[in-house]
Amino acid sequence: MVEIRLEDMLYLPASDSNLPHVTPAMVLDCLEGYDVLTPLPEGRRIFRWFAAFSSNAEEFPVLLTLPDASVLFACDSRNALAFLAQRPSAFALVLLEPDDALEPFEPYLDRVVVIAKDERSSSLAFALQSFFIKILLWENDLEHIVLREGSMTEMLDASASILKNFVFVSDANFNVMARTTTVDPPDDLHRDIIKNGCLTSRIIAEPRFRLPEKTFYTREASDITPFDRVSYPVHINHSYFGSISMACNAWPDTEGLRDLFRTLARYMTPLCERLWSKQAALNLPSYFFFIKLIEGEPVEQDYLEAQMEMANLEAMGHFKLIMLDVDGDVEPDRATVVSRAATGLNGGDAYVFPYREKLLVLCYDQALDGRLSHRFTAEDLMGRIYEPYGVVAAVSSVFTRLADLDLAYRQTLIALELAGAVDREQFTDGLERAGGVYLFEDALLYYLVDPSLRDRRFMEFIFENSLVSLLYQEDVRNGTNHTALLWFYLQTERNATAVANQLHMHRNTVLYHIEKIEKRFDFDLASKTARDWLLLSFKQFFLKMSDSSLAGIFGAAQATEAPAGAGSTGAEGVSC
Repeated sequence: MVEIRLEDMLYLPASDSNLPHVTPAMVLDCLEGYDVLTPLPEGRRIFRWFAAFSSNAEEFPVLLTLPDASVLFACDSRNALAFLAQRPSAFALVLLEPDDALEPFEPYLDRVVVIAKDERSSSLAFALQSFFIKILLWENDLEHIVLREGSMTEMLDASASILKNFVFVSDANFNVMARTTTVDPPDDLHRDIIKNGCLTSRIIAEPRFRLPEKTFYTREASDITPFDRVSYPVHINHSYFGSISMACNAWPDTEGLRDLFRTLARYMTPLCERLWSKQAALNLPSYFFFIKLIEGEPVEQDYLEAQMEMANLEAMGHFKLIMLDVDGDVEPDRATVVSRAATGLNGGDAYVFPYREKLLVLCYDQALDGRLSHRFTAEDLMGRIYEPYGVVAAVSSVFTRLADLDLAYRQTLIALELAGAVDREQFTDGLERAGGVYLFEDALLYYLVDPSLRDRRFMEFIFENSLVSLLYQEDVRNGTNHTALLWFYLQTERNATAVANQLHMHRNTVLYHIEKIEKRFDFDLASKTARDWLLLSFKQFFLKMSDSSLAGIFGAAQATEAPAGAGSTGAEGVSC
């Protein structure tokens, strides 16, 4: 490995940050007029910079700040074969000497483009330098427009010298939102579109439809326009926002032009996101803050705290996520009324927002006082969502760190995916359950026996906020032993007398504390689902505490008997 010398390369970037994104197709468009002897390799490859070296170079160049796969190497056929064999991930633009054969390069057609050498070849390195710097400056301009929250029109005008063609942006309802002002509409079709401010079916003489994600739409020149047309969609979290459309009036539709168009769309999307978030009828201060958390993007603590303050969540210590199975793109009217109804969930302490063909509801509360209990949530969802609209809901566990929103989202996905299995289960407790509402705890046992891989962080998250964990933490702080009381009550199949004998307590004291726990957390041990979840939580708890004996965990099982009677407070249990 050697550092590149000035005579071997025209410019070496200091780092790989803020470098351009150039594809082989874009390079070939830049070198129009050269005699290209090999087809463009299949697959997408992105060059961040280039390196040109001559046939008498003693060693092949290495860009110390970039991997070979991110560099476009330019060389001649005299040393290209040795270079390709020595550097298996490198891509080369090869100038073929008149006397050299093309056949030796056939094994490398997946990472080489061969061009016939002619009198212009001496300026190839300068042409590459000019092109890469041009794309670098363009992308920097687009980045600055995004950072200062500029307009779509600014971004289109900044792209006029690169794309050369007339471009405009339309929303999901086909209304024109922005256009290139430095390039006039090239024909009657585009003049009518701009004049009317909308792509009507009459103007474009074809049906209108929303473009699929990451798919180009093309129309060849016809009676209504002498130019080819190209459109590319903008999707926000997989929901269609609009499209960027171009008339190929100055530059024909090529693969290189489409790659440039993708770059424009990538920088345009943040501007569309901001516009969409301002126009969306959501009771949500920062929609994309929640999306960042759901998608697991790393966020700084300062950013997290600032966004929580903006959303009035900084004082909230408990959360629950609900997924409503309704798609706003497929059923917009139904999704709208369901979204409005969902804002009343949890007493109005809820944020409602769309995400990936579903509606999500983030419920919050300052304390674990019963409003976030599954019983309350299920009844709330039945009355507000399922009975009037028939929309099924999946519900996560209660959690305490908003940064774990991605894990709660996974819980709702699991609950919804396993809804059929939960429905088929024959419950034997005889209790009436809310239909159309699926709790993660209902699906957990099915998830645990599913052979799919699971990660440790997610498994720990499932149990760390369980009732068993909360009770044990309180026992440690307060010197109580409610964890042991609940465990033995479950193990003896709710036999209060057996528990009293085990813990040397009065039977009425056992029942008093059990009723107090049930009322506090708003659940019923008569429910088989509740008992199954608690027993599973205890199993995980014991596994976590596997270095201690049961007696060591619960302490010496002794307590002072309390007097009989429903109003008796009795002893709180033995100390841990």
